[in-house]
Amino acid sequence: GFERWSQLIAMVGASAVLAYFTKSTGHDDYWADLSWMFATWLDSFALAPQVHLLFTGAAKVDESAAHFAGMTLASSIIFALFWGRVARDRYKDFEREGDFTFFHGILVACAFRVCLCGAYFYLF
Repeated sequence: GFERWSQLIAMVGASAVLAYFTKSTGHDDYWADLSWMFATWLDSFALAPQVHLLFTGAAKVDESAAHFAGMTLASSIIFALFWGRVARDRYKDFEREGDFTFFHGILVACAFRVCLCGAYFYLF
């Protein structure tokens, strides 16, 4: 089929590296913070293969998945608005402590997620 293991491995690898560099210290639990950020990055990249297939015209999407496309986009926008608000309200606190990479990471992950979901919805 259309599955490319190289894409999956690249997404998992990129998510792991980005999670390591952008994880928070909010829970004082290294593995919890790392795994949460890993999941956030992986979720942000999840639609990349589908967007690629739709963009190149290699695949068509079943119309019954319209609710998925719309709800995924809505969820991504709400997720980005939430973290944008938190970053705006708390950035100075974290900057003083020298721990601002989390906010940069989460906002970039939000941007990827909204862009990919928006592209998926548009191409759908």
